[in-house]
Amino acid sequence: MSEPLVDPLKVRTWGVKRPLDEKMPEIQQELQEGKRYYPESSNHKMDEWGAILRHREEMAQVQDAQKRITDEKQKEELNTYLTKDIENRRR
Repeated sequence: MSEPLVDPLKVRTWGVKRPLDEKMPEIQQELQEGKRYYPESSNHKMDEWGAILRHREEMAQVQDAQKRITDEKQKEELNTYLTKDIENRRR
């Protein structure tokens, strides 16, 4: 099979995908296990870029949630520290 055309903008932003024919055994194994490897596009073809975008979006949501938890924890620790500091100064 001929080498796919490499778009330099996608190379810099997304990296290079392995050709689909190299991934077919993995895809077939996933399908046999009842899992969906890639979503289908509107014309019933595998949407590899859509899967990548969905994965990145999910990872961004997880990172945002972790950041919110970390920020809340830091605020609580700072509040506790300042409360203790104020109490110590009153004594």
